[in-house]
Amino acid sequence: MAEISYNEKLAALARATKNRAMLAQLARKPRPDKLDYLLRKFGVKVESGKPEAGSPKPEVKKAPPPPEPQLQKAKKIVRKLKEQKPGQWRIVKNGAEVDYDDMPAHLQNAWDENRDRYKQIRSLHEKLKLMHRAEPEDRQPLVNEIIRHDERIRKNWADIDAWQPGQEPDPAPEKLPVKMDHKRISANRKYISKNLEKCDPKNKKADYFRENIQQRYNEMKAAQVSMSEKTMAELKAAGIEI
Repeated sequence: MAEISYNEKLAALARATKNRAMLAQLARKPRPDKLDYLLRKFGVKVESGKPEAGSPKPEVKKAPPPPEPQLQKAKKIVRKLKEQKPGQWRIVKNGAEVDYDDMPAHLQNAWDENRDRYKQIRSLHEKLKLMHRAEPEDRQPLVNEIIRHDERIRKNWADIDAWQPGQEPDPAPEKLPVKMDHKRISANRKYISKNLEKCDPKNKKADYFRENIQQRYNEMKAAQVSMSEKTMAELKAAGIEI
């Protein structure tokens, strides 16, 4: 008896199952061991010879569709950024060059952030190029991340473009000290008592409550307001600096 070919076995399996994705995978990348296993699983007996007339042919997976518009957008926003030291950077404002070091700190931070985000975009784009055979839904998270970086980059550039040297706003006024009257003292005691248990490390917001309790305790300490030994012990156990 002539040896049964892989294609004959695949045709026999196609008559026993409607799982076109599985058939396409086996047709695209031959896996004899898996094919034999599936034939046994479905109880299919294969005889040598051509497939019966009218028997379905294994469906070959079609080529992936063209990249969705969002991916096209993501590719367009990938730019090359020269590796330069901050002191070498120049920003052109109204026809004149401005040193990076002359910008206010928050705009220097915006510039540095853009540099790092460009690198992340390039890295994500390289990953997308390796996923050209992947399904659109598998690529979408990376596309969304690239678009998120791009939106932030555009916001930073807009802030830098809007900057006018020598017209920086006055620094924000210092916060006035909290007035420690009996109402504030009572409110602090109540807040500390109510939220101490929320400093438990198991609580995801423990750091938030610990920071606020620390602030209120500092106010009480600065005002020389006494607290019970029990409360002081609980504060120390919660990680509050006494």
